[in-house]
Amino acid sequence: VQQILAQFVDDLATICNFSPNHSILDQTNHNIQLHADLVNVTGGMLVLDKCKVYYVEFFFDSDGNPKIYSKQDRPCNIIVRDPLSGKMVPIRQLDPSTPHKNLGYLLVPDGDQTAMFELILGHVQDWQSKVTNSILWPHEVIRSYKTVLVPQVRYRLAATSLSYEQCDFMMKLIYPELLHADQLPSTFPRASASAPH
Repeated sequence: VQQILAQFVDDLATICNFSPNHSILDQTNHNIQLHADLVNVTGGMLVLDKCKVYYVEFFFDSDGNPKIYSKQDRPCNIIVRDPLSGKMVPIRQLDPSTPHKNLGYLLVPDGDQTAMFELILGHVQDWQSKVTNSILWPHEVIRSYKTVLVPQVRYRLAATSLSYEQCDFMMKLIYPELLHADQLPSTFPRASASAPH
């Protein structure tokens, strides 16, 4: 199965599953050039030095497990002519295990969610630190949880698969602040606090 995900806009990444004969690679190069030219004639411009490309090709190891070739194993050369200057600009290839930020998500073609978890955890830790070191009223803590932290986390959960342990780890940072704001003891069961009122 071959698939091209046409996602080459400004600093987004194109993720392609190329065929061994590289005909899709040639088509991808053509599509990117066409996109750059169309953006130019409509008054816009791609920032080509911010653009990235992933080359994704699978193989099976000796145990029959699917693996993805690394960038060193399968280098690809995508070169786009800058419509404004006429110079040929190479598009930087990322390794399939390298996370790339797309619209607030840290996505990796090989499926590793570590970078995304660390991004979400950073938001949780930042919120928890600010709430802990602030002099907010209890209702303001709850409001900041609902209007600041929840939207940041919820937005990223659409493309994330977190384990129970990862979610539990983050909740252990959030939960004490919410209990304190609700004037409940630290031993209050999480299930009871989260139940509909």
